[in-house]
Amino acid sequence: MNQDLIALKPRNVSFETAAAIPSSGVTAWHCFTRMNADKKHSIFINGASGGVGRFLIKLLKANGMHNIVATAGSIESREALKSLGLGNYQIINYKTENLNEKIKLPYNEEGFDFAVDIVGGEMANTAADVLKANGTYVDVTFLGTQLTREILFDKGATIINISGYSFALNNQLNWYGQTLNHLTQLIEHVKIDAPAVNLIGELSVGTVQKGHRMMEANQVYGRKIVMKV
Repeated sequence: MNQDLIALKPRNVSFETAAAIPSSGVTAWHCFTRMNADKKHSIFINGASGGVGRFLIKLLKANGMHNIVATAGSIESREALKSLGLGNYQIINYKTENLNEKIKLPYNEEGFDFAVDIVGGEMANTAADVLKANGTYVDVTFLGTQLTREILFDKGATIINISGYSFALNNQLNWYGQTLNHLTQLIEHVKIDAPAVNLIGELSVGTVQKGHRMMEANQVYGRKIVMKV
């Protein structure tokens, strides 16, 4: 293990909770720093109730950015977003009719300054559509569909591709460790909360199978699955 890839866990959380920080926290931090958004910007997040989305919302709000609209598809997801401080008007059910118009309504019918897509597929079309002309599209998936790419081209969008492995390809292993250490400091000083986890038991074949069943049934609700060793 390269020492540049590790960091001390936050002293105020358990090892099980700390285990969920790298996978979602580093990706969210990558989004946050590369967006370079400020308080005046409006931000749409597609797939916000997942681990990355929740972490990103915490980072944005901790830095004074509150003009956020996010999608949710279940009561559990909506409640998770409300627990982060989003109001009902900031949370849009992605199963609703006239989805794009309803997403734009709370803040700016012309579109958002930033659209963050953590879902991909057809929902990427929505993220691209609600982005304003010359806005910034933050892609954490695979740049959606052909229609997504056409919409973004027509809007002259700036596209930021987020890759969790780019630090290794560019020989920037120290960036990963530095990011983890920075997240540790934020959590220890209660600037942001640690991610919620699904602690499902001791490491065993049966527990692994249980975790897979939860994922297949979409019962994770944005919490990382963690097993004790």
